[in-house]
Amino acid sequence: MKQKITDELSVYLKERQIWFNINYNHHAMSCRDAASKRNRLGHIGIPIFDELKSNLGFYYCNGIKEYVALHCRGNQKLDKNKIKNILGHEFIRVPKEELRIVFKSDYGLINPFLLSQKFPEVIHFFDKSIFIDFLPPYTMMTNAGHHNWGIEFNPKELEKIITNFKIEDLIKKKVIKKKRSVLGILTGNSPESGIMLWKEINDTIRKKIKSKFLGDISFPRVIIESIPEMGYSMELELREAQTRKAVLESIEQLCKNGATIIAIACNTTQYFSKEIRIICAKYKVCFISMEEALVGFLDKNHIKAFDFLGINYVTDFDKWSDYKRLKENYEIKIPSHKDLEKINQIAFKVKEEHITTEGINKLRDLIKNATETGNIIIALTEISILLASQKKKSNNGNKFYDTLSILAQEIATLYIKKLKENYG
Repeated sequence: MKQKITDELSVYLKERQIWFNINYNHHAMSCRDAASKRNRLGHIGIPIFDELKSNLGFYYCNGIKEYVALHCRGNQKLDKNKIKNILGHEFIRVPKEELRIVFKSDYGLINPFLLSQKFPEVIHFFDKSIFIDFLPPYTMMTNAGHHNWGIEFNPKELEKIITNFKIEDLIKKKVIKKKRSVLGILTGNSPESGIMLWKEINDTIRKKIKSKFLGDISFPRVIIESIPEMGYSMELELREAQTRKAVLESIEQLCKNGATIIAIACNTTQYFSKEIRIICAKYKVCFISMEEALVGFLDKNHIKAFDFLGINYVTDFDKWSDYKRLKENYEIKIPSHKDLEKINQIAFKVKEEHITTEGINKLRDLIKNATETGNIIIALTEISILLASQKKKSNNGNKFYDTLSILAQEIATLYIKKLKENYG
């Protein structure tokens, strides 16, 4: 029986050039139950709002029985008053026996395709929210005439195939279009730092949402702005004006391109954070600085004393560093002038040769000779890259806290929060 129903449905949809995908799922009765078992893009389970909920009923007009089907998203409730106003009569749900005898169907098996195919006289009312693009992949699912089979379809194609098709406002609550966060990353000092930040964001998202992870469609859209001019910041005092122009123009471009969350994969250019916030505020975009991410991390983990490794501009809390707030609330050990020169050399070495044995050895010597507290804040993306290449992160019991990784965690947390709000 199942094979006959799904085969007939496939032929019916193919003949009308409708895109669809029919596949198996474990036995499901309710919308919520079905949504948790649907198979889409290699993942079991879809958001409840991507499951189509269908009710078959009737009303009497001048003694004549008119059948109607009401369709909405699985997380929505039909508004009886709205429906009565639309129909001009009370909507009465078809009893189970009538459903079996007249429509050869059952509860949990009503879908618009089979109804339209076999009972073209039924009038179909679809809530207007069905046709709003919420979140990727922008498809919906419902049963394929059997409790163990589901069909995926594009809601915008329903009008092409459903007879007696109507769109109305059927539900109790106002629908707010779900907007997904778009990440904007500014990089270029070095470009690999942006790549590392993006990778760490994705790794964090994958770990944090666990069973809710839907594969690629769970990741954010990411806009990368990688500009060579970010390298000016290695000589920030000498090239402040050029660096400012490059950074602020790129931030504005990310905003214009649709980013809703912006971050810079660089510790030095956080210096322009105040000006960046002004631009982002104009576009209603959230800017997350490394400094605010780090302070939140330190407070959450009750870390009060640490070594702070960065180039001379990042460790200059009196002028160039955006981390100057740290000096007021924490016990900080900053490298000596001689060690700052070594840090600068390591940075340029990574820029020129990326990850090398020599660079790693120099980093180990630096950590051994230039740190005291056991808690080490890494505030230089070139060191972040070297550190990430090592399987064993600890060194003589030291604990490393990388600002690039901390920033990635903060961005991922904000993205997941928005994702949960959307998926419910």
